[in-house]
Parts: sequence; structure tokens; C-alpha cells
Amino acid sequence: MQRPLYRFEVHLGPLTRAEAESLSAFHAFHQGGKSFLWDGGMYGAVTNPQLAGEGDGSRRDFFLPNRYIGAGSLTVYTRNQATGVTSTWAVASANGWPTSLNATPGLVTFANSTNTIPVSGHDFYAAWGNQYRCIFEPGGIKLSNFARTLYRADVKLLEVPLVS
Repeated sequence: MQRPLYRFEVHLGPLTRAEAESLSAFHAFHQGGKSFLWDGGMYGAVTNPQLAGEGDGSRRDFFLPNRYIGAGSLTVYTRNQATGVTSTWAVASANGWPTSLNATPGLVTFANSTNTIPVSGHDFYAAWGNQYRCIFEPGGIKLSNFARTLYRADVKLLEVPLVS
């Protein structure tokens, strides 16, 4: 099942004239459909651990519901449903112990070891930061001057699908 694509409406302001002009230039450069990574604003991080899957003792791969995950931002947890006990692992270095991350699709892989793969009855939770690959919607920016030197910007962004 393909993950849905998001639409964002962002309201920025107050902006200085230089900030408004910079945003306008950025829009002009990208308006032809050139995509860019956006930090997601308030949607760019999952700070409270979210349920991402359930262990069965053999499953090593778990997809997070977002893409373009910041490797330094990921923390994974397992929770025993029966006892409520949690264990916390941060994504480790190049050796991938106990988990590794393929950041673009948001794939977390546990090391192939019986003491790291979530066992049956254990939930897999994660907290992470992510970005969105977006384009401007047609007519996706509106700048307005609401005071002598202050501006407002209303921006409409559309997430674009992952291209392999």
C-alpha cells in the first residue's frame, strides 16, 4: 500500500523585506516543478515514541510512516506488552548495531541477532525527525505587505512521491 502524499499550507510572518524577497526568489527558482527538501515545520519531528510495528521474533525490517529520516534523530524502543518494560536503543554507527537506518524510505533494520530482533509480544516504537520532498503548488505563494516594512507569506506545498 502506498503512503499518502501530504499537502501543507504554511503561513509565515512577520517577514522583513529581505526575507520576503529571498522567499520569492526561492519560489521563482523552484516553481517549474523542481523539488526541494522542507524541514516540515511542526510536522518535521515525532518527539513522543510512536508505535511502528510488532515483533514476531524473526521480522527485522520496520518502515516508519515518514521518509527522509534524520539518522541522528532516530531513537528506537521495544516494549514488552505483558510486563510494560521498555528497552531503548539509539541507531548506532556504521556497524549497524543493534539497528541501522535507510533514511530515504524510512526503513529501520534490526541486527540479525536473537538479542536484538523484537520478539513476539514486543512492540516496536520510534521517535525521529524527518523532512518532506516538496514542490510548490501552482500559485503556491502569496506575499502581502501588511505594515510599512513587514510582510506575510502564505505558501502551499505538495509532497512528491519517492523516486527510485
